[in-house]
Amino acid sequence: MLGANLYDLHGHGKRIHYYADGKGGPIGPGSIKGPLLIYDDGSTQVECSGDDLKIGPATNAGTVVTALVRKNGIVPGAYTSLVVLLPDVSPQPADGAVTVHTIAVLSQHRPTPVLGAGQLQTYTEFAVKGTAAIVKLPL
Repeated sequence: MLGANLYDLHGHGKRIHYYADGKGGPIGPGSIKGPLLIYDDGSTQVECSGDDLKIGPATNAGTVVTALVRKNGIVPGAYTSLVVLLPDVSPQPADGAVTVHTIAVLSQHRPTPVLGAGQLQTYTEFAVKGTAAIVKLPL
């Protein structure tokens, strides 16, 4: 990702907050250090970090961020991932936030042994828009 460390995105009743450098604040028990994605679908809010958050390498299309947002759904072993394509931006600290438009995909994975042969993921894609900014985090 070029230029931004905070993305605030929304669309189709969902909100996505991505903190490339974490949220900052005091370090202590339960605090999260490193990248953090918060996903809110209107009924549930999930914070993803550590092993539940994968940041892909920067590409010509942007950076792909994948978050595990739901484990063990109705079917044991099933899970839901959120994939967001974060565009490169060129905000300057004095500029504040810049407007961005991008896409997100919810991927629902089902385990093979439970339901038999077939496609293991189904996808729901949606457009999101919002802002990207450089922010200084509190210590």
